[in-house]
Amino acid sequence: MNIKNLLAAAAITAWSGMACAAFTTTFGQNKNVSANFPLTFYPEAVTARDMFVGSGTPSFYDFEAATVGATSLTINLGGVAATLSGAGQVLSNPVGQSNFGRYSVSGVIDPDPSPQGTRYWEATAPTSGSSSFKLDFDKAVQSFGFFATDVGDHGGLLSLELTLMDNSTITIQPGGAGVVPDGDPLFNDQASGSVLFFGVSTSLATEYFKSVRFISSGGSTADIFGFDMFTVVAAPSGPNPTPLPGSLALVGAALGGLALVRRRR
Repeated sequence: MNIKNLLAAAAITAWSGMACAAFTTTFGQNKNVSANFPLTFYPEAVTARDMFVGSGTPSFYDFEAATVGATSLTINLGGVAATLSGAGQVLSNPVGQSNFGRYSVSGVIDPDPSPQGTRYWEATAPTSGSSSFKLDFDKAVQSFGFFATDVGDHGGLLSLELTLMDNSTITIQPGGAGVVPDGDPLFNDQASGSVLFFGVSTSLATEYFKSVRFISSGGSTADIFGFDMFTVVAAPSGPNPTPLPGSLALVGAALGGLALVRRRR
């Protein structure tokens, strides 16, 4: 591990869990201090991923079989098929290289991951308005998570809009406020290249969802985000899960501070 990654490994943000109504989220981020070198060690993000998948049977998609330059894909997530479309494209970097902070994290299974793969999904966050891409699933999903790189170094915003089975929507902001700081103030460095994991799960059949829209907007300048290792847990076909008791849900909402907005279409 080079000195930049040693420094980056020391500059980490711990995973956290938040709850509101039937939704639970996990978030973990490892900071980077260089746009030129990808992290090779990000235990906080991996811990968040492990917390996320601990209660289900997940399926992963890592873009390694995708065509570079593709702007739409049909992907297989175990027993769930998904269509990926919108503002973005598949890009590729050689293993061990970073494209100004974006790179692949495919193959992340162990707490101490080996060198990354080469391909990932990249999306631009404009300063005026927003851009978005969307995953449409062919069946109900109860959990969805992903890794992302280079999010937040210019004050960029990232939100997820879930479309439920009744066509209502839930908007969730990773980190609780949409802005995920990158770089590291200890080194007065806003270089980029951090790795985060974010996942959202529901305990209620009435909250199962059929699509996820990633909505990105820039801050002081246009920004670019990288995404990889989409992770899905399909809704069970058996009895409906037991909902959270109302009092616990309210406590979770108060303590977690998760930003959720629901509207009818």
